Amino acid sequence: MPVKKETISHITSPHPSPTVPPSPLELERAIEKFTALSSLASAVSRARELDPLLAEVLDTVMELFGTDLAHVMLFDPDTGDLCVRAGRGAPPEYVAAINHLRPGEGVAGRVYVSGKPLVLRDASTDPRITRDIVRKMNVHALACVPLIAGGRTLGVLVTATRDPEHRITDNIELLEAIGHQLGMAIENARLFEENLRARQLWESTFNAISDGISVHTEDMKIVKANRALARILEAPPEQLVGLPCCMAMLGRETPLPDCAHRRATDGHLSHVREVIERPNGQILRITVDPLLDEEGRPYGSVHVVSDITERIAMERRIARAEQLALIGELAAGLAHEVKNPLAGIKGALEIILERLAEDDPHRKVLEHVLAETMRINRIISDLLDYARPHRPSCTRIDLNALVERVIATAQLQLPSDRVKLEFRPAADVPPLVIDPDEMQKVILNLLLNAIHAIKDEGRIIIATATDEDNRTVKLSITDTGQGIPPENLSKIFRPFFTTKKKGTGLGLATCHRIVTSYGGTITVHSEVGKGSTFTVELPTAAEPLDLGSPVQTAPPAS
Repeated sequence: MPVKKETISHITSPHPSPTVPPSPLELERAIEKFTALSSLASAVSRARELDPLLAEVLDTVMELFGTDLAHVMLFDPDTGDLCVRAGRGAPPEYVAAINHLRPGEGVAGRVYVSGKPLVLRDASTDPRITRDIVRKMNVHALACVPLIAGGRTLGVLVTATRDPEHRITDNIELLEAIGHQLGMAIENARLFEENLRARQLWESTFNAISDGISVHTEDMKIVKANRALARILEAPPEQLVGLPCCMAMLGRETPLPDCAHRRATDGHLSHVREVIERPNGQILRITVDPLLDEEGRPYGSVHVVSDITERIAMERRIARAEQLALIGELAAGLAHEVKNPLAGIKGALEIILERLAEDDPHRKVLEHVLAETMRINRIISDLLDYARPHRPSCTRIDLNALVERVIATAQLQLPSDRVKLEFRPAADVPPLVIDPDEMQKVILNLLLNAIHAIKDEGRIIIATATDEDNRTVKLSITDTGQGIPPENLSKIFRPFFTTKKKGTGLGLATCHRIVTSYGGTITVHSEVGKGSTFTVELPTAAEPLDLGSPVQTAPPAS
């Protein structure tokens, strides 16, 4: 039996009428309804997603009013129609048939336009029903109330029964109250969804930016970091949150003396930049902008971080290449200004030595002068060869055969028979397309370095190999000499770097230039006291690069 309006008034009134006491059954049903309403109010207050909320509200409405079906229709601004957003108790064909009502059409359309509730005692005979499915389903009592929030009608709530004896007119005020509550909940859920979409858009945009971005508090702690910054710093974003920027960037407890964050926040300055070098050698450019409140007071900052390590390395290589170009010009001048007089001096010394007796006391002095003259000439030739390489004359060569010829030459340089040379050629090494003179220079230079690295006795192993696809040929030269100190490993391919008393420092630099000009690589692994291994890798189809470009001939930056 439905609960009458005066019964609900009696339960909620602070001064209940003594003349109409509720019956035990009415009191029990009223308590059930208030319990359901309380549950509904709780659901509305905590709702964040719309569809679960609508399902719970419709179930509660059907329970409260004893109806057989209920649905919510919301106005769709894209179509201009009222569309069913959620339904309970009605088959799919019923929902499909009543969907897409125009404002003003049928009962739901009238309620949407007027903003006032409408109750039908018998929908099956009421002329205001425009969809035949309502009559076919034998819908009788029907109530429809508007869903209003902020003075704007969002849609309607409809509930109905197939029982011709059931009436729902007595509780229309309760249904209106539910509709009003639901309207505000729908608006709140819509705003929550909009905020969620906006947040997701912000998050995706924040993480799509290629530069690292972080948001900081006034005391420099990170509160937000995007994925790009996490990649740059090699740490997950959640691990960065809470760290001061000086700790995240530099691993130090205190900021730098000229901290960009402090300059930006203390002076309210925009686009404050600093360039820092991390302990791992990474070079970062950081641009800081302050975050200001409505009164213009700073409460934090935004950092934009770019990894410029490669750019700085390229600038250094370009600067080194320009330096080498100047050296080339100097070397060309030296070739004309120094080599010609040296040739005359060398010729004169040779003539004098031919005329001197073997036991002449001046002979040793003149022979020493001749040797030094020839050394100066060799240094100038090496400098010219490095700074102004000739155009290579490429041909197909057998690497194993070339190595054997170089070994035969190097055998003459062995200090004693206690230094052994061992060649381990790989079978079926594919031919290289390369200048044989340049490749011979690389092999001989590396082999002589290995010989000089051994003091008294030791072993030098020369080996060739190829990869599985025969795309790369590898040449390695391993010695059991003194090894190279770790602090020198990054410098050995630099021009003019040498640890030898009479070295020019151009041998390995020339090797590096030749190998890289064919698209290859030259690397070194060394341990002090155990020896070194130099490895050259060349593509089998290598074509020489344009050696006229100073950038391409530059050695790697340290």
